[in-house]
Amino acid sequence: SVCERCCQWQAAMAVFAGLQKTQLLPNLISFNSTVSACSKDTQSSKAVALIGSMKEQRVRADVVSYNSIISGHLGHVSAWQSTFKVLDNLKIATLRASSITYNTAMSAAGSWEAVLG
Repeated sequence: SVCERCCQWQAAMAVFAGLQKTQLLPNLISFNSTVSACSKDTQSSKAVALIGSMKEQRVRADVVSYNSIISGHLGHVSAWQSTFKVLDNLKIATLRASSITYNTAMSAAGSWEAVLG
């Protein structure tokens, strides 16, 4: 989304909130776009909260949802801890990690040994 590419998590959240006030129900694409915008602008806690909202709205998160959060951890000092939490949540959600998931997790955690540990 445009908000995601421009690191405008506030704008993405505003658009998402506006969507919820209309007759339109948020779907996987609108959730994932907002999750990604939040993650790319270092708002991982908001992105994780959105995944919780997905459950409430009966929208099932997919591997892209979790990959977006992991990519938001890149370059952060405690990235490996957060990355492992996301990987655990992915397993709890009974989703299968993709090669993108593992590559992004390795970048965030700093090594493949840590990810596959």
